[in-house]
Amino acid sequence: MPGKNKSTNRISIRNVPILLVGIGGGIFYWFLESVIHAFIFGEGDLIRQIFTSDPHEIWVRSLVISIIIIFGGYAQFVINRRKQDEERIKRINAELDQIFNTAADGMRVIDKDFNVLRINKTLADLIGITKDEAVGKKCYETFRGSLCHIADCPLTKIFSGLERVECDSEKERRDCTKIPCIATATPFRGPDGQLLGIVEDFKDITERIEAEKKLAQRAQELARSNSELQQFAYVASHDLQEPLRMVASYVQLLERRYKDKLDADAHDFINYAVDGTKRMQSLINDLLAYSRIGRQSKDFESIECTAVLNQAMANLQAMIKETKAVITHNSLPTIKADSSQLVQLFQNLISNAVKFHGHEPPRIHVSAEQKEAGWVFSVQDNGIGIAPEYGNRIFVIFQRLHGQSEYSGTGIGLAICKKIVEGRGGRIWVESESGKGATFYFTIPNKGVMY
Repeated sequence: MPGKNKSTNRISIRNVPILLVGIGGGIFYWFLESVIHAFIFGEGDLIRQIFTSDPHEIWVRSLVISIIIIFGGYAQFVINRRKQDEERIKRINAELDQIFNTAADGMRVIDKDFNVLRINKTLADLIGITKDEAVGKKCYETFRGSLCHIADCPLTKIFSGLERVECDSEKERRDCTKIPCIATATPFRGPDGQLLGIVEDFKDITERIEAEKKLAQRAQELARSNSELQQFAYVASHDLQEPLRMVASYVQLLERRYKDKLDADAHDFINYAVDGTKRMQSLINDLLAYSRIGRQSKDFESIECTAVLNQAMANLQAMIKETKAVITHNSLPTIKADSSQLVQLFQNLISNAVKFHGHEPPRIHVSAEQKEAGWVFSVQDNGIGIAPEYGNRIFVIFQRLHGQSEYSGTGIGLAICKKIVEGRGGRIWVESESGKGATFYFTIPNKGVMY
């Protein structure tokens, strides 16, 4: 790799000076030995001593020169290694310093006397000061907060032995404006584990708090609007009942009083008017029932689903008898719920299955299966079925797939089921194909089924 070769070449070049010094030292030693033997000990002339053929002398001089060269090479290796370590430490420190200063949160390091040792740019900008103005001062002098000088101070808790303290705090900037923060304090220890100080992290949560306030305000507005709409639907539906009753009564009175004076078309018109008012009354009653869901609030009670199903079937006795419907069920659980809404849920699903039957008498089966998150109930029938593309539409209020002449109703029953189930954290859906019956499923969560 290029980087590796470059490093190897750099080390080799650094080794050259010390090796040359070692070789030079060895040559100088050889020459010095020759001078001493030639002029001090009188063992011949200088040239003969330099080019001596004495094996003992050559061995001694070669050994000393080798030691000098080896020592020089080792010294160069140690020096190079130390320089590499210093460069690596500088690089690591530079990287850590960059990470520290570019961190998204404000950070500072404090010693045991509460003096600021280091502060990053994020915190300095947050406070409104420079780093030089903060370093060396007491932590509470540059960024005073609501927890300073009290027992709940995170720094005090760290010095008392805790390893991590996180809390909400309101800090004060240089211009005296307040900043809501999440302050986190952790110990700053040396290599030996000794506590040297504390590292503090500050996360500015101003935007989050503003968003939470707006969300709470929006939730309040929605709750108020929803309450007003429910009240409007209830009052409007209730007040519409009386004029409809008057219309129906007077039309029927007109028919009785002038029965012999009216032709067949007039009698048909009167029947249309009476039928229209009755359907409008039915629609208003269903709308009232829909608006009441969510307005009624009852405590949970243990409900046997079998008893609830039997009550729903009793309410539909006439319809069941007329269509010769057969309704069966598996073992059903006991749950905590509002019995009246659970009866309404079963009643709407069963009446829907009975109403939309085919040529054969309706056969309906109710079952329940326990899952990890709660209970999954199913109501299966052998009716006319529903095309898959209409699987969501049928749960929308006033949405009908058939004309009034084919099947009576207002198109609110399944919408009521959806509001009951989803309003309590559950889910309702249908699996069906046209002409092959339908199976309606709804879930009741463990955490607290309907109320």
